Amino acid sequence: MSAVSFSQYIGIDYSGAGRDDQGQANIQCCCWKHMADACENARSPAGRHWSRQAVSEWITDRLATAEGPVIIGLDHGFSYPLSYLQQQNIDCWDDLLEHIFRLHNESERPALHGAGQLVGPSYPLRLAEMWTVSAKSVLWFGGQGQVGPATRAGLAQLYRLRQGLRRQGIKTHFWPFDGWSVPAGSHVICEAYPAIYKRRYEQVAPAEFSKAANPDLFDAYCVARWLKERDEAGLLEYYFTPPLTTSEQAQARLEGWILGVC
Repeated sequence: MSAVSFSQYIGIDYSGAGRDDQGQANIQCCCWKHMADACENARSPAGRHWSRQAVSEWITDRLATAEGPVIIGLDHGFSYPLSYLQQQNIDCWDDLLEHIFRLHNESERPALHGAGQLVGPSYPLRLAEMWTVSAKSVLWFGGQGQVGPATRAGLAQLYRLRQGLRRQGIKTHFWPFDGWSVPAGSHVICEAYPAIYKRRYEQVAPAEFSKAANPDLFDAYCVARWLKERDEAGLLEYYFTPPLTTSEQAQARLEGWILGVC
């Protein structure tokens, strides 16, 4: 990779609330172009708030019209723990996306088959979550801080997004499922976790993007800014190849990885 690999850096703070076509105040999108002095607060073209469906459509349009490779960090889990995948006899990421897409569309609030009835942070963690201090299980449904709904809804949207990008022939690398190394000239979509980036920006974010003004917008801003700064420093390749053993790499190719955890 060259010192600068991408032309745009997008951070998206996500939500699993409501229907896929229903606007949610928690969903926020920020875009920072290479060499730009300021970050763009990307507004929903469909109404006051972004919906998950509108975000997927916006991503597709953005990638289709971009003049150079774009990297997007989405703040939701991209997969499930190995134990769940084994229980469902799932051994590749595309099969998981289709599996969750079906479950998500069976009813408005489908249960995850085989996930049990526990509520709270007692579900198993993915390997990447074990490498962080505060990441929660993507199988956690119910209670303050739950991330299960956003993960499930996000995976269903990733299925639609991946299928749509393939149909349009838009070269997009879903990291790390398509490989740890990112091909030159490819767009990248990856899992981000604002908690590991945002402390460094709490005192320097512009007022519009500050934590006090809008915590969700601040999270999206931090993802976009971190991606931009790491890329312009020539360091993204380091984060694309975390120091994992061969067995850990194989596990993470199924469970996913959080960009920045290393």
